Amino acid sequence: MKRTPLNAVSPQRAIKRANSRDEFRDCHGVAFDEVQSLLGPVRSWPRIQRVDDRDVIVRVQRTFVNCFWCNERGDWHSQARHLQLDPHHIFGGSAGRSDELTNILPVHRPCHDLIQSDSKLLGRVLYRKWLLDRMCTNWVRLSLLFGRFLPDLITE
Repeated sequence: MKRTPLNAVSPQRAIKRANSRDEFRDCHGVAFDEVQSLLGPVRSWPRIQRVDDRDVIVRVQRTFVNCFWCNERGDWHSQARHLQLDPHHIFGGSAGRSDELTNILPVHRPCHDLIQSDSKLLGRVLYRKWLLDRMCTNWVRLSLLFGRFLPDLITE
């Protein structure tokens, strides 16, 4: 990826770019827009190993009580569908999901259904993960799990 010097772009664009680099750093200090230059071309990426660790799900259940999508309080063991929290795997679905803190967020069942039914919401899901769980957000690992570069974040 060719880098454009900041002085070669408009001041507004330079400010926006500088703010996004400072604003969207993951748990390792990697800015969202630096991932592409760190990983290089997709064809050169290593094969990923998926993690199968149910203890990660238990840790998420013990740590979070609010839905990452609607931010309303929930309950992991509620009988009411609209209150019950589910662990949502950002990438992998039920077939090839990886149980990692960076790949999981708690959401209500109706929110889970909405997120899974609309792939256009991925940028917002990634933003909500970063916003509410920066300590476990890893842009490089999420890109590797996705198998391609992440879509732009959709902020609120």
